[in-house]
Amino acid sequence: MKILVIGGSGHIGTYLVPRLVKAGYEVINITRGQSKPYNSDPAWEEVKPNAS
Repeated sequence: MKILVIGGSGHIGTYLVPRLVKAGYEVINITRGQSKPYNSDPAWEEVKPNAS
Protein backbone atom coordinates (compact mmCIF):
# COMPACT_ATOMS: atom_id res chain seq x y z
CA MET A 1 0.00 0.00 0.00
CA LYS A 2 1.24 3.49 -0.80
CA ILE A 3 1.24 6.19 1.87
CA LEU A 4 1.67 9.91 1.17
CA VAL A 5 3.07 11.94 4.07
CA ILE A 6 2.91 15.72 3.83
CA GLY A 7 5.68 17.33 5.89
CA GLY A 8 7.40 14.01 6.48
CA SER A 9 10.65 15.58 7.65
CA GLY A 10 8.91 17.66 10.32
CA HIS A 11 8.60 16.77 14.00
CA ILE A 12 5.98 14.01 13.74
CA GLY A 13 6.92 12.80 10.26
CA THR A 14 10.54 12.20 11.17
CA TYR A 15 9.38 9.42 13.51
CA LEU A 16 6.31 8.31 11.53
CA VAL A 17 7.92 7.78 8.12
CA PRO A 18 10.56 5.20 9.21
CA ARG A 19 7.91 3.27 11.15
CA LEU A 20 5.68 3.11 8.06
CA VAL A 21 8.58 1.88 5.92
CA LYS A 22 9.48 -0.79 8.46
CA ALA A 23 5.82 -1.87 8.53
CA GLY A 24 6.04 -2.55 4.80
CA TYR A 25 4.38 0.53 3.29
CA GLU A 26 5.63 2.37 0.22
CA VAL A 27 6.07 5.93 1.48
CA ILE A 28 6.12 9.15 -0.54
CA ASN A 29 7.27 12.25 1.34
CA ILE A 30 6.09 15.73 0.33
CA THR A 31 8.19 18.48 1.88
CA ARG A 32 9.42 21.97 1.13
CA GLY A 33 12.93 20.56 1.33
CA GLN A 34 14.08 23.05 3.94
CA SER A 35 14.95 20.59 6.67
CA LYS A 36 16.24 17.08 7.16
CA PRO A 37 14.63 14.50 9.48
CA TYR A 38 15.59 14.87 13.15
CA ASN A 39 16.70 11.26 13.38
CA SER A 40 18.87 9.50 10.85
CA ASP A 41 17.36 6.11 10.00
CA PRO A 42 18.27 3.67 7.19
CA ALA A 43 14.55 3.44 6.39
CA TRP A 44 14.74 6.91 4.79
CA GLU A 45 16.60 5.28 1.86
CA GLU A 46 13.32 3.57 0.93
CA VAL A 47 11.25 6.77 0.92
CA LYS A 48 10.35 8.32 -2.41
CA PRO A 49 10.95 12.07 -2.68
CA ASN A 50 8.41 14.71 -3.62
CA ALA A 51 6.00 13.58 -6.29
CA SER A 52 6.21 16.77 -8.34
